[in-house]
Amino acid sequence: MFEEGFPVPPCVAKKTFFRTVLGAWFLMSVILTNCYNGIMTSELNAPLQGRHPITFNDLVCSKIKQSKQNPDYVLSIGRNISALDTYVHKAYHKQIRQFMWNLQPNSSLLHPITSFDCFKLLSNLVNVAFDQRQIPEFLDLLYDIHTSLLDPGAPNGRQTLSEHFISPVFDLMFNLLNPMHAHTPASVNYSTYTVETVRKLVENEIVSCGKAVFAGTSESVHLELVFLQKNYPRTHFYKGDLIFALPFKLLFTNEGISKVPTYFKFMLESGIYRRLEMEQWNNAYVGRKAIVQRNNYPHGAMPVSMTGSLLTAFILCGCSVSLATIFLAVECRLKLLMYFKGWIVLIYFKIKHRICYKK
Repeated sequence: MFEEGFPVPPCVAKKTFFRTVLGAWFLMSVILTNCYNGIMTSELNAPLQGRHPITFNDLVCSKIKQSKQNPDYVLSIGRNISALDTYVHKAYHKQIRQFMWNLQPNSSLLHPITSFDCFKLLSNLVNVAFDQRQIPEFLDLLYDIHTSLLDPGAPNGRQTLSEHFISPVFDLMFNLLNPMHAHTPASVNYSTYTVETVRKLVENEIVSCGKAVFAGTSESVHLELVFLQKNYPRTHFYKGDLIFALPFKLLFTNEGISKVPTYFKFMLESGIYRRLEMEQWNNAYVGRKAIVQRNNYPHGAMPVSMTGSLLTAFILCGCSVSLATIFLAVECRLKLLMYFKGWIVLIYFKIKHRICYKK
């Protein structure tokens, strides 16, 4: 539409307003056509957008999917669930237990078979018993779910493989507990193992856009996403689907004639409890600052130099205005000439009048 010409009647082509408008339109059509061609060239030559995980199944390492450590793979090849290899999981579960209870000096949560090609499942530390060491929240969930299977001294008795894997969720959680997935930051120092230091290390690995994800409860993931999007606007963060939802219950024992259960029920039904819970989560992020400065500039914006793309924009604008001015002068040369003649005559008579007045 911009580059194709069309015939114009001679009576219209000689009009001044038409020639002026058409000249400006020709100039803008050249600019718009070049912009469109540039965008098309950039889009065709640009690399394809990277894929990001949506579900927890997307996080399972490819090395695990095709191994006997995966319950789904064992069943897919026609084997019984008893053929599942749980040796690595048992060793890792024992390592976590020794770390939590500090049963072995200089213990850590890093496993020798951790693969850098697999996703890191990171989370903040969770509060545990008074005499235990804190472990990441998501790792604590995986540890508790498979304790009855992997811990020989489980308090409720050890389950068999067929009794444990009763749903696909347990198969998925079993794969995520595989030590090929790191559950703690790589640079964590266990001598200064605190909630704040681990949180900073987790944030650093998440914003580095590597193969690391933040896992936790719905509230913690949502608030972490809001914080990261606010402090790192140039980085795109995504939130995946839930792995499962667990209802919770509150049991009041020996309440007698107390009205506390009734009042608590009113708080739940009116939404006050939910509001207080959200305020508690929000207060945890009050005063928190980003540990990675955006482009190392305090205001988060990189200064624009005149030698970059901004200079090109000034050159294009200057050329467009200059060409438009030249075309306008050529098209309106008769009127401009009459205007300049009248202006010169007016100045001449003013000067002559002043000379006569002085005499």
